[in-house]
Amino acid sequence: MQKRREHRARSAGALLCAAALLASAALTAFFLIAGYGAILDSDMASELTFCRHLLDRGVPVSRTWYHSTELRLLGTQLVYTPLMALFPHDWRLVRTLGSGILVALLGAASYWCARSFGARRRYAALSAALTMCVGSPVYAEFVIVGCCYVPHALFPMLAAGLYARWLRGRGRMRALGLGLLLLAACMGSVRYVVTVGMPLAAAALWAFVFPNGGGGKNP
Repeated sequence: MQKRREHRARSAGALLCAAALLASAALTAFFLIAGYGAILDSDMASELTFCRHLLDRGVPVSRTWYHSTELRLLGTQLVYTPLMALFPHDWRLVRTLGSGILVALLGAASYWCARSFGARRRYAALSAALTMCVGSPVYAEFVIVGCCYVPHALFPMLAAGLYARWLRGRGRMRALGLGLLLLAACMGSVRYVVTVGMPLAAAALWAFVFPNGGGGKNP
């Protein structure tokens, strides 16, 4: 009897988390389709102009367009530029659809990162729901609508997830994938060096020096 109650409680929790994920995705999609995804300020407009620039020249990386300290290897242009090629005369559609894809990728990265650290599926789904949710005006402006900081949240989660999986398996392919991701990210922006590269390098050094986690043996 007790096991049945626990099973029902777990099932109800899983359904609630799945419902939260679906509701978050649906509400965010409505938020973007209703028109907020087409809002443009100078930063958002420059993203589309940059993608048009890349498309016109047929290059993945521009040698004549500068973003202060950023080289823009891994950025929103990876999504907006292909959409610009498909819909060259409808920048509103490019902006709305691109924002939806980027937010979906952010949610998927959140789910994958949570699972990589051992979270159960329902909790990982809840994490993805919260990541995609329009939780505040600032988050809506810079993440959901502007997508300015989607790469800065997405790639750290991917790197952290890869690191967690590498710690468990110590596979060469995982280490190689993590190294290539960090290299590409850190080459693109100095922010990734500070927010991803340095913390993971310190964590890897700690794992090398203290393979058992640094704790003593249990008596």
